[in-house]
Amino acid sequence: MKLKLIHIILLAAFLFINPCISVTQTNPVYVVLFTHIEDNSPVGTMGSEESRIHFLQVRRNMIEMANLARKYNISWSFQPDWKILLAALMYEDSVSMRTTNGKNFLRYIKEDLGAIIDPHSHEKQGYNYTDVAYLLDSLGVGGSKIIGGHIWDPSIPNFQHWDRFRVPVRGTTYPWAIWRGEILMGSGSPNHSNDPIVSGVWRPKDRDNFFVDDPAGNISCVGQYKGDISSTAELIDLYKENKVPGSCMLTSSYHITPTQLNTDMGAVEDTVIKPLLIWIEKGEVIVTDFTTLISEWKTKFHSLGYIYDPGKATGIDDKLISSPSPVRIIPNPFSTRIILQNCTGEEDFALVNAMGQTIWAGHQIQHQDFTGLASGVYFLKINDRHSQQVIRLVKN
Repeated sequence: MKLKLIHIILLAAFLFINPCISVTQTNPVYVVLFTHIEDNSPVGTMGSEESRIHFLQVRRNMIEMANLARKYNISWSFQPDWKILLAALMYEDSVSMRTTNGKNFLRYIKEDLGAIIDPHSHEKQGYNYTDVAYLLDSLGVGGSKIIGGHIWDPSIPNFQHWDRFRVPVRGTTYPWAIWRGEILMGSGSPNHSNDPIVSGVWRPKDRDNFFVDDPAGNISCVGQYKGDISSTAELIDLYKENKVPGSCMLTSSYHITPTQLNTDMGAVEDTVIKPLLIWIEKGEVIVTDFTTLISEWKTKFHSLGYIYDPGKATGIDDKLISSPSPVRIIPNPFSTRIILQNCTGEEDFALVNAMGQTIWAGHQIQHQDFTGLASGVYFLKINDRHSQQVIRLVKN
């Protein structure tokens, strides 16, 4: 025991003397577990006995799942569409809330069991994402900025125009409600028949360049990868085999369906939770929610846009999408003028605000006077014949 203690002390002293020496550690893969309740649940006509009975069944299943996640200290995100929320407003009463500390079941699973609650919407029957966010507010569980699933492809008729959330959006059923989603998850296709298989985080440039990172973009997207638990091992190996640098975040998400929760909760525990626990114990996986994931991406990964596509089926290259710019700007923060270093003289410039709106564009920026520009964060896009660079600026 004394010999082991001496070895520890010597190792600590060695690391203190040699601060550049560090113990290497595999990056963890960020995994999100979530459950969608679609716009056809509960079944039946609102106000009918059939609808009430099905609501209570779904309610029990969601509480049981939240308890399971709490049991293993694992994050789980509940993403309901509009109908289950209307049902909660209609059917929650003193009898049903006896077992949930006098709260509706959404407040209970969030406040007492630690579940995360995000909006989800197919935007049918007059309810858009803002309406769902408004209903969550009405039930006391609002605040999330997650766009919980969408059709990303503009060539498909039911494309959901994710880019409208560059600015706040009004509700359609509740037009007085205003909400802006900031984080996209579940970039899907109709019936999930051709979903993109990608991992990572990026800011889609525009609807026609969804898989191009735009550092000036104000909406982030989280790659879902293959949507199963076993494929998490593939992402873990990418770090271990140095195929993906540690500066890049890898992500995956898994949908625990209402059918799974209604059929066999034990199978969810055995085939979803327990395999993840093994990787968590090894430090190879972090199970989180989408909001926390993006926060980690901004702080630990410095908002570095990255997409990993194993087969490049969508034409995405598995390399850094945004890279540090060789052009330097002084001063930054700036007050009136911008001075550039390392320019070739062949660049075009565009200054955009945090909303992605271009407020100035031209070939010469060195002599432009920005005295009247409002204080805040801006992005300078620099285009030449070969590439586009984006630099973050702060105006005093």
